[in-house]
Amino acid sequence: MLSNSKIKFLKSLHSKKFRIKHSQFIIEGHRIIKEALKANVEFDRIWYSDEYAKKNKPFLDSIR
Repeated sequence: MLSNSKIKFLKSLHSKKFRIKHSQFIIEGHRIIKEALKANVEFDRIWYSDEYAKKNKPFLDSIR
């Protein structure tokens, strides 16, 4: 479970000002994450639901 401070930080990244300040952004969705991995994008963190983990275990194992 995410802490309140993590949730607040993630919400702040919806603002361009904070994305520039922290040099981070959010990407969502299986397909775009796969494309980012192909492009050798460096990830800070990946969050996913238990349901997603069950459906996509081989994919998650491959990126660990």
